[in-house]
Amino acid sequence: SKPDIVFQSGVGDRVFDLRFSKDSEFLFSGHGSGAVAQWKVRGSKTQPEQSLKVDFAVSTLALVGEQQQLAIAGRFNRLELWDWSRKQRK
Repeated sequence: SKPDIVFQSGVGDRVFDLRFSKDSEFLFSGHGSGAVAQWKVRGSKTQPEQSLKVDFAVSTLALVGEQQQLAIAGRFNRLELWDWSRKQRK
């Protein structure tokens, strides 16, 4: 049987964390390359809705506030906030 949808970002890039939005509409993935992607769960797209590149390996993700911001933590004690609803870094 074939999966309903396949999420793929960068062959060989390891995924270190995943987070679903509260309404389960979006899935966020954090990667060893520093890539962070926002995926729309329903639908047939295999490309992220939007993505962000940080200059460190991502270890963990957390949705904060009203779930409109994604906290991205990783290597070298780095932390960034991404307001994904407004498509801007904090």
